[in-house]
Amino acid sequence: MKQIGRIAFAAAALVLCIRPAAYAAEPLKSYMEIKDGRHLFIKTYEASPDENPSTLKEEPFTLDGFSYSFLDMEKDEIISEEKRMETQTKTTESQNNDISAILEQLPLSIDYSKDGFVGKLLLDSDSVSTEVKGYTTKTYTVRDSIMLRGVSNNDISLVPKTTIKNGVTLKLTGVDWSVGTSENVDYNNVPLSYNGTASYSGSYTKKIPTGYVTTAEYRGEVVNRTVDSIVYTVTYIGEKQPYTILGEDGNGGIPLLAVVWGVGIAALLGVAAYFLFCHNAEIYLKDDEHTQRIGRTRIKYDDPVVDLCRYDVEGKEVAVKIKQQAANRLFGRQVRTVADGGYSFKCLVDRQYGDFWYSVTVPERAEETDEG
Repeated sequence: MKQIGRIAFAAAALVLCIRPAAYAAEPLKSYMEIKDGRHLFIKTYEASPDENPSTLKEEPFTLDGFSYSFLDMEKDEIISEEKRMETQTKTTESQNNDISAILEQLPLSIDYSKDGFVGKLLLDSDSVSTEVKGYTTKTYTVRDSIMLRGVSNNDISLVPKTTIKNGVTLKLTGVDWSVGTSENVDYNNVPLSYNGTASYSGSYTKKIPTGYVTTAEYRGEVVNRTVDSIVYTVTYIGEKQPYTILGEDGNGGIPLLAVVWGVGIAALLGVAAYFLFCHNAEIYLKDDEHTQRIGRTRIKYDDPVVDLCRYDVEGKEVAVKIKQQAANRLFGRQVRTVADGGYSFKCLVDRQYGDFWYSVTVPERAEETDEG
């Protein structure tokens, strides 16, 4: 009996060693799926944006008679948004203050990008205002002339020294004389009167704008989008593992010695498996103070049922532990628990690589009464 126990322990260790190692990161969920005739094993992980997704890819592994290898990986970004209203001021210069011409120079919208926030800001036409950029002083010259008629002498002192034009005082700059009337005295023409054109000149200064500056405000909503995490869906495709011994036409098969050794090892593993896995589930009775095992049972994989009919569990809470190897094979399937009185409960096995626990409370049956 001790020898059998050692064999069983060695077999269990061998089974644990050949089981595919789980990735260090715990998947959000993993499940099997048959799609278009293909056996798929799918795992989903949530990772940070700076994590290398290639580390989520596992080496080929075997499970339930299928050899699984990497097929593809999809990602879905989980994004958070922060919104706020933003205002920016834009200025433009012009030579005049024609508002129509100025509005044509202003874009209807501008792009915003600052501190991770992006968006478009629209022109607020009510905010447009124009101011003088600056002033310069400019000097203007004003000229005028006065016609003189019938002046007795061409003496400049007889001509007014100033005149006023458009509010500007002009000074006499010169007179252009000509003879108006004359008479012949001793065969000489003697002027009796003169005509003339008096020229005047003056200047004034004026401040004029050097240009105009227009200020306009742009307003709008901007958004900061941040990738909080990324959900990766990793898919593996499975192929049925062959169970042939001889190759085609009897050639290329496994050597006879290897077959003998294989049969021997299989026999030893079969003996060990009988002791290890004949009972692949345990039944416990729970109360307020402690939990007591009341039995063991075997769950069939083709029709997984836990039968509590032979136990006194009416009105009590019962815990069922499905051992790790059985839980791996039953992953994604429902186990039915039955008890006296037609009680039936279904539980989904949703955990791998460890013992799977679940509990049920068996209801009390109604007492039968005889009515006369």
